Amino acid sequence: MKLLTRVQLINWHYFSNEIIRFGKIDFLTGANSAGKSTIIDALQAAIMGETRSSRFNRAAGKKSERTFRSYLVGTLGEDVSSGVKALREGKDFSSYVVAEFYDDIKGEYFCIGVVADVYHDGSDERKRWFILEDKLPSQQFIKDGKSTDSTEFLKWGRQNYAENKFQSFDSVEGYNRNVLRRMNVFDPKVFTMIRKAIAFEPISNIEEFITTNICDIEKNINTLDMQENIKSYQLTERQAKDMEQRQSTLAEICEKYENIKTLRTRKMLRQFYIDYGYYRNEQKKLEEANTKVGELTKIVSECGAELERLSAEMSTLKAESDMLNSEKAQFLNDTGKIYLEQEKEYTKEKIDKCRNDENKLINNVRVNTEKWIGKCDVIQSEMSEEQAISAIENLRCSLKRISHFSEQSFGDTSLKYFSEVKEAYEKAIFAARPIAEHYSDDKHKKSRQISILNDEIATLNSGRKPYPINAVKLKNAIQEELTKQYGRDITVDFLADLIDVSNNEWKNAVEGILGDSRMNIIVAPKYFMDAYYIYKRIYKTLNVHEYSVVDLERVFADQQIVKANSLAQVVSCKDKYVRKYIDYLLGRVICCYDDEKIRNHRTSVTRECMLYRGYAVKPINPRYYQNPYIGSRSIEEQLKQKTAELEICKSELTEIESHLRNANTFCDSEWFLNQTFLDNVAAPAFEANSLLPALTEKLCEISDKLSKIDTTRLEEIEGAIKENVKKQDGNSENRDDTLKRLTKASVEQENLNEVKIPALEQSISEKSEHISEKYDENFRKSKAIPEFEKRLPQYGSPIAFANAFISPVKQTETEISKAEQALIDKRGNYNSTYHPPFNFSDTNTNDDYEEEYKRIRDIELPAFAEKITRAKEMAMESFRDDFVNKLKNNIQAVLDQIKELNSALSKARFGNNTYKFECKPNPDYIEYYEMIMASQEGETLFSYDFREKYKDTIENLFSQLELADSSDSAAAEAVDKLSRYSTYLSFDLLSIDANGITEKLSRTITSKSGGEIQTPFYVAILASFAQLYKVNDMRNQTDNTMRLIIFDEAFNKMDPERISESIAMLRKFGLQTIICSPSDKAGDICPLCDKTLLVDKQPDGNGGYRSTVIEWTKEMGEIKCDTEEIS
Repeated sequence: MKLLTRVQLINWHYFSNEIIRFGKIDFLTGANSAGKSTIIDALQAAIMGETRSSRFNRAAGKKSERTFRSYLVGTLGEDVSSGVKALREGKDFSSYVVAEFYDDIKGEYFCIGVVADVYHDGSDERKRWFILEDKLPSQQFIKDGKSTDSTEFLKWGRQNYAENKFQSFDSVEGYNRNVLRRMNVFDPKVFTMIRKAIAFEPISNIEEFITTNICDIEKNINTLDMQENIKSYQLTERQAKDMEQRQSTLAEICEKYENIKTLRTRKMLRQFYIDYGYYRNEQKKLEEANTKVGELTKIVSECGAELERLSAEMSTLKAESDMLNSEKAQFLNDTGKIYLEQEKEYTKEKIDKCRNDENKLINNVRVNTEKWIGKCDVIQSEMSEEQAISAIENLRCSLKRISHFSEQSFGDTSLKYFSEVKEAYEKAIFAARPIAEHYSDDKHKKSRQISILNDEIATLNSGRKPYPINAVKLKNAIQEELTKQYGRDITVDFLADLIDVSNNEWKNAVEGILGDSRMNIIVAPKYFMDAYYIYKRIYKTLNVHEYSVVDLERVFADQQIVKANSLAQVVSCKDKYVRKYIDYLLGRVICCYDDEKIRNHRTSVTRECMLYRGYAVKPINPRYYQNPYIGSRSIEEQLKQKTAELEICKSELTEIESHLRNANTFCDSEWFLNQTFLDNVAAPAFEANSLLPALTEKLCEISDKLSKIDTTRLEEIEGAIKENVKKQDGNSENRDDTLKRLTKASVEQENLNEVKIPALEQSISEKSEHISEKYDENFRKSKAIPEFEKRLPQYGSPIAFANAFISPVKQTETEISKAEQALIDKRGNYNSTYHPPFNFSDTNTNDDYEEEYKRIRDIELPAFAEKITRAKEMAMESFRDDFVNKLKNNIQAVLDQIKELNSALSKARFGNNTYKFECKPNPDYIEYYEMIMASQEGETLFSYDFREKYKDTIENLFSQLELADSSDSAAAEAVDKLSRYSTYLSFDLLSIDANGITEKLSRTITSKSGGEIQTPFYVAILASFAQLYKVNDMRNQTDNTMRLIIFDEAFNKMDPERISESIAMLRKFGLQTIICSPSDKAGDICPLCDKTLLVDKQPDGNGGYRSTVIEWTKEMGEIKCDTEEIS
């Protein structure tokens, strides 16, 4: 066996350089926190390469704060004193944890361990694991009082040992593999079991523990060969189904192609009806055109004869007209009537012009005088000065005189009077214009006032007070300069924003007395001088001088006097500096409630803002308090005040605009009696009035002369002329109508002969040729034309017959298109699935797919039936020959191992109890178990009788194994479970007392005391290690393995008798053991062990601790340690 002999710890927690020697059974004890768990964690690091914090100090529970690095740097934890937190923090050093083993079969030593380099800057440590085929080289770990780093140590190892004698590893995985090989233990479960023994946590599932750690049998049998046969069978079956699917798909393709052929035949017949109907319709049109040509020829002939007759008649009428006109001209010339009529017409035109000129003046004067009299009334109401009113009244009277101007007024009024009215207007407008300008100025001022009020109200609504612009400019300038100077926001306030008036009846008095001081600038005392220099620099530029920057530091330092009942007492303030400033300003101003007592104080004020100061009294100027700025309610008060003021201003503006409109009605209207009007309207009217009498008299004279001429013959001549004209007009109309009829008939005749008839003949020829080329003669003569002639009467005409099939043809085309696309899609899916070299988009033929269909139907499918039968037989044979036999062998091997373990356990007794492992068939799988175990080597496997007896079981098992390739995870898990021997067995650990009463651990695990529970766990763990270490397998030195078990506080809850029996069992199994327990168990454990190792921890004199290990002997007396709580 391979025994742990020594362990060397260098710079490992409180161990600076310690070599610990071990025997076969070792007792590791000491006070709590002395370092017992530190040694156990070191063994984990050396044997298993363990560096995870979750594996360290398991006796302290899962909340241990120990880490690999804390062990390296020597973290003190609760042992901290004198400010030292770790022994080696902030230093460069290397730590070693090395375990030495001795192979008593080969007589050889070897070492395994880890070296870790730690750096002062806190970066990750550098870890290297190694295996050395030699004794512990302790002299190589420290040189010149300092631990050797990993680079130097590894260099030494490679220089002094062959490659197979010294190995180093960068990864835990590689290290673990080689440690297992060197220990002759090839199952990595040994690491898990060592951790379980250290933690000695309760076993929650005894059956799982036994199958995992006790039974050394491969859990799952190899079913690959069997599965390959099953896969072959399944593949063949799938191929057959796939071939059936191919046949089904091809049948659908052929069916779809046949459907397309039917649709195409239907479409061809319907298209023939359309083409032949159009052909017959053209023939009908040609017949109608020839008939029409004959009718038109007749119309042309008749119209020609009528035109000749009308032309002769027109010649006669024109000769007659010439004669009548000549006679009329002679008559007019002889009587002078032409001249008199021309003179009469000219005179009438002149009279009409004169009357128009008169009426133009009359209408203008009447309309405009009435309008301007009204304007005079309006402007007079806006005047107050007598002189201005007189000018307007004078104009009004002048206008009134001509307001009813008419034809009769020309004799009473001269053109000069209109000029005088014009002069009266010029005087009136001169008097009225200043009034309009006055109201215009008032409107501008009031609008400006409203705009300012709106801005102030908007400012107030936004939560800001409308401070005077100069005050705001000063405040902003100081704040910007201070912020720029100090690189951060500096608060600058107005005094009014920092105070409030607690008694509202004194509000106006406070506002009025403070006046412009309300806008004084407030800065923190430390910024006053900075603000002073800024103000000094900018006041001229800003033109601001009425506000002050307050020196709060000085005003606070001075003692301010606040008299009783002073105005300062009604002012509240949160800032202590500002409070002092208010006391300074208002502390001597007394609130006076009685006018009679106003003289009782040097300075006093009443609620009505009467101020007594300097032995004089006066009212405070309202401008200082009409806009309140002080306090949180000042915005609300100003908003209310400004809103009311805005309403008044709007009302005043409305009134001003009314006055301005009245004034502008007079001043801005265009005056009608201007010079242009006098020259172009008035003067021509008076001139026309003077000409009218003579013109009227002349017109009467001409009319008298005309009345004396005899016009009887003239009237006869003019009647004849009118009758002649009427006849000529009738002749012209008849001639135009006849000519139109002739032209229309000629054009239509020409169009028929030269265009329409040739086109119809050409169309008939083309359609006949098209039908002959497109449709087979046999199809036409035997089916299509007879069918057309038969059905033509029900449609009435060839064109109606043709048009009736346009929609059905389109519908059929759509059906064909859909059917072709469905065929293409079906073929495309087939091609993409099975990859034949066929053109799937050619719908004019289906030969390839039809041949493929016949080949699969007649050749491929029959061949697959026989292949499926053969594949299924092979799969069944593989299942029968391999799967069942392998399971039987594994189950038998487990039964044999359990029997061997029980034989060893039967010789060990714990008090009155003995223990043994139970292995029996799982009742849930009893039918499978019986079938598996009933099969025997040497007989014909699965004979007829066997097959009949277990037929259902075999089929059920085989059907589940067939699902092994399924994507169903549940099916795969079921197959995996069926291939495990543990599925068919049930395990437990039995406890048998002196009376033969047996108890199962699985049933009593939650009802026993701590010691009673620990014993069976202990037995189970020892049995597990016995299996892992091959204790009873002596073939070819298989049992030459590491035998180490580490128990950390495993015996704490056992009584002395159970402890004695447990250690005896350890010896019986030949296991090397380290038992770690507090000193209160020393009396029970120490006498039974080969070595007792006492861990001692003492202060090192530098604020830290040092741990050492003392090999205790009987001569040293009883072991006593301080009992401390585990940290």
